[in-house]
Amino acid sequence: MIATVVVPAYNAAATLTKCLDSLSAQEIRPNLKLEIVVVDDGSTDQTATIVRRYQGVRLICRPHRGAATARNVGVRAAAPTCTAILFTDADCMPAPDWAMHLVEALENTGPMVAAVKGIYRSNQCSAVARFVQAEYEERYSRFAQGKAKPGFADTYCAAYHRRILLEYPFDETLPGAIVEDAELGWRLSQAGYTFEFAPQAIVYHHHPTLLKTYFQRKFRIARWRVTIYHRYPGRLPQDGHTSRLAQLQMLLLATVVASVGLTGLLSLKQSRCKPAAARVSSSLLVALQLSFWPFLKRLEGKLVPIGWLLLNLRTLAFSGGAFTGLGQLVLGQLSKKVY
Repeated sequence: MIATVVVPAYNAAATLTKCLDSLSAQEIRPNLKLEIVVVDDGSTDQTATIVRRYQGVRLICRPHRGAATARNVGVRAAAPTCTAILFTDADCMPAPDWAMHLVEALENTGPMVAAVKGIYRSNQCSAVARFVQAEYEERYSRFAQGKAKPGFADTYCAAYHRRILLEYPFDETLPGAIVEDAELGWRLSQAGYTFEFAPQAIVYHHHPTLLKTYFQRKFRIARWRVTIYHRYPGRLPQDGHTSRLAQLQMLLLATVVASVGLTGLLSLKQSRCKPAAARVSSSLLVALQLSFWPFLKRLEGKLVPIGWLLLNLRTLAFSGGAFTGLGQLVLGQLSKKVY
């Protein structure tokens, strides 16, 4: 059997060496051949130079078109007899048995399982990075306990049947590396395919360590998730990657903002309803803060204060991104009507 690892890389010189060292050291069974393909997506740094140092690693250089295009290129370039495509990112370090676990998990699935997804781990000491890992662990626990099913396979750690990817390629119109795996997953779900969880397949990752970076990533995810929710509206209540509590927190924040705005308006008009509106605003804000407690209980004691801050920041980023995404959709629909 031949499995091909596809690694899209864009200006990845800072992390690619560790990634390729990990892939080159994979422990595989005798009847499995592992092919490694790096698709350089128009990098301007030393990405291509680093890849050329590794004997047996194939390098494909393309103009910058985004991660979705790079992955499609890698899938098409795989050996003709390849049956499984494994994905990871250039800033990931797969564990030594990563490929074996993914391939075996994929082999043990039925014909309508499109892919299996593994997990992130991190050895970082940064409080922000440890919080991010706790977010992933909370999601993984829901999958492991059967409380949710993966709606797609995150491409940082996934194995797909190649035949499916040839028929259903990644959408190359989506930006960067942010929601193209979710869009593909929901498109495949619409076609009747499912996804399985393979927690034994592990990649180590360098999570964000700055509040600004964390906020920007959550904002972008929410912004572009709106686009694909619009395409697949039935997936919103079934999105196992975003917990119901996180969705509720976005709703609570929206009502807090609306009630605060109403309180301000009533204050300007010197309305007698202002005290009641203020009490409603305060109650909603308290409810939002209390909704964070189930997640905060999962954190180590020292992480709770930064966790509380980051949960507020996450809710703000998700809400702001979703609002921006909705605005883009509305403006797009209006412009179509005008022209």
